[in-house]
Amino acid sequence: MNALAVREGKLIVGGRFPSVGELTVNNVAQWDGTSWSALGDGVDQPVQALAVYDGDLIAAGDFAYAGALEVNHIARWDGTEWSGVGGGAAGEYWPAATSLAVQGDDLYAGGWFTEMGGTPANYVARWDGSNWHALGDGTNSWIWALTVYNGDLIAGGDFTAAGEVTAHYIARWDGSAWIPVGSGVGNWVRGLGTYGSSLFAGGEFLAAGDIPSYYIARWDDPGGTDVEEQGPALVSLRLRVANPGVIGSTVPVRFSLPSAGEVQVSVHDLQGRRVATLLDGFAEAGDHSLSWRAGDAARRGAGPGIYFVRLATEGREVACKVVVTR
Repeated sequence: MNALAVREGKLIVGGRFPSVGELTVNNVAQWDGTSWSALGDGVDQPVQALAVYDGDLIAAGDFAYAGALEVNHIARWDGTEWSGVGGGAAGEYWPAATSLAVQGDDLYAGGWFTEMGGTPANYVARWDGSNWHALGDGTNSWIWALTVYNGDLIAGGDFTAAGEVTAHYIARWDGSAWIPVGSGVGNWVRGLGTYGSSLFAGGEFLAAGDIPSYYIARWDDPGGTDVEEQGPALVSLRLRVANPGVIGSTVPVRFSLPSAGEVQVSVHDLQGRRVATLLDGFAEAGDHSLSWRAGDAARRGAGPGIYFVRLATEGREVACKVVVTR
């Protein structure tokens, strides 16, 4: 199984499978809570992504045909029959659509393609219900995952550039331009999702920005930098610093510990020099609050700029950035 979606109270599953039990379904099937059923004749190659758009099911993947209809890697199921979506994907070698996202009246598709519906589009495109559109210059390689976060489209994959900006494996499209998501992550992004006010990325990376983060990381939009170390067990060491700081002001620093222990919270400049120690001692499990007077940096000759607040405890650490202005 590669993808799940719910349409009209029924669970749709997509992937690489010819049958469910003794029922031939060809890579996509529907569960109504009691029994499985096929969606027409299914598709001829694996399904990689599913979404519900304008009441219909959208399937994307490696397939060229849905039933007997040529759809070129993206197709629409209205509950009765399959249809194409604007001509589908095209490109060198064997194109594929591997990710989908819906925002309002728009459907987004990402994957390995350089055209969508005859429109040049590098690895990502937008369907407005009638036509496909490029998202600027797109990315420079495969997109594996899409989601919508704070009104913007987030893309993750194998790319290192989006439009004219450097974007290490993750980027956001604000409707007119590509924007990096911080300094990105250390390797391919395979999945994206949102929870509460946070964006989560999963993939093959071991770091997110300058923070050790094994295969999963969390991003919170500015207005506060919120970093959480995530590992396979999803036990969190959480640090939050308000942004930006102003020379002479007090910057709140909050952190959470999963267990009691010796803790050091310190502030460092871009050269790694320590400019302040906020805590060096024992702390109980739970939430804690500290503060850093941003003017301390100026008195030590550092002045306005970018700093990192570092939280270290028992062999684990997280860090997050704070920008100090005049």
